[in-house]
Order: sequence, then structure tokens, then C-alpha cells
Amino acid sequence: MSFLRPEAKEGLWRWREVLTGAAVALIGLWLVLGPGLLLAIPGYVLVIAGGAFILIGVQRIRFRKTGLGAGAVQIDEGQISYFGPLTGGVVALREIERLSLERG
Repeated sequence: MSFLRPEAKEGLWRWREVLTGAAVALIGLWLVLGPGLLLAIPGYVLVIAGGAFILIGVQRIRFRKTGLGAGAVQIDEGQISYFGPLTGGVVALREIERLSLERG
């Protein structure tokens, strides 16, 4: 049993690096502001590392795709070609026994 809808879970998974970076930066900020001077030094390191995680995560989100694109189908001289966002291929018409369409 999941407490999150699948769409929400996918959204959180997509933003995982940014959320991890924010958590690391918050722990570092707590160490800087909280216990004392001795723990402030590792706290500053964690704040910088968290900022780096956030920056890297935002850059990766721009290129991470869902894989639900339509793709392109081409029928040419006895063969069917499909080129999608993640997969693709070419098959001869004489080798096809059945053709079906799956809707996501």
C-alpha cells in the first residue's frame, strides 16, 4: 500500500537530487547555526555540497525525459520502421504476424 499516487511518486523521483541537496544543505545549516563552532566547519562543507547537489539536480532535470513521446512510424517498401524516444526498430512486413497498438 502506497501513500502517494504514482504520478506524485514519479515527480518526487524526478526531483530526487534536488531534494537530497536541500536536505544536505539544511543539515549543514543546522550545524552552522546550532551546536557550536566545532561543528560549524563540517556544516559549511555540507551547505556547499548541498548547493552543488541542487545545481547538478536542476541540470539533470532539464534532460530527464518521461519516455512517453509518440515516436515516428514509417512504412516503406515492405518494412515498418518505428523510432521512439527510448526504443526503435525495423521489421519486414512478411515477418509480421500481428500488429497491435498499446495506449499508455
